[in-house]
Amino acid sequence: MLPWGAYPCRLSAARLIQAWWRGHAVRLQTEPILAAARQRRREARAAVVIQRAYRAHLEREAERRRTAALAVLTARVPLFRRWLARVRARHAAADRERAAVVVQSYWRMCQTRRQTRQIIRRITKVQVGPHTLSSPFCLRSMSAYPSICMTKRLE
Repeated sequence: MLPWGAYPCRLSAARLIQAWWRGHAVRLQTEPILAAARQRRREARAAVVIQRAYRAHLEREAERRRTAALAVLTARVPLFRRWLARVRARHAAADRERAAVVVQSYWRMCQTRRQTRQIIRRITKVQVGPHTLSSPFCLRSMSAYPSICMTKRLE
């Protein structure tokens, strides 16, 4: 028998078989690790799909709730507008009443002042009398009480 080196075909065949065997052995060792990695990738993609579907579901539910709330609010708008109109009418009536009270108060004040001036004029007429205006006493006292004498003179 010849040594291995004498048969190049056998040498390359042995190398080929050894390379295959070593690759096969490595693949047998790494297959569970690679399978686990593939499983994790599949699970991650599945989780993304589930999360996307769940978020879409939540968005649809939120949109349904918003639509229902809008329908309720839209139905209550006329009621709110009527209530607001009543409140505004009450406030307007109260404002008109306050304005009327102010006008009446001012009118009464003017009336009272007029009556008070008339009473003071009448008292002055009684106190001064017609004969006093021509007397020298009144002329001297005019500087002390000009309004009394002036009032009598004007009337």
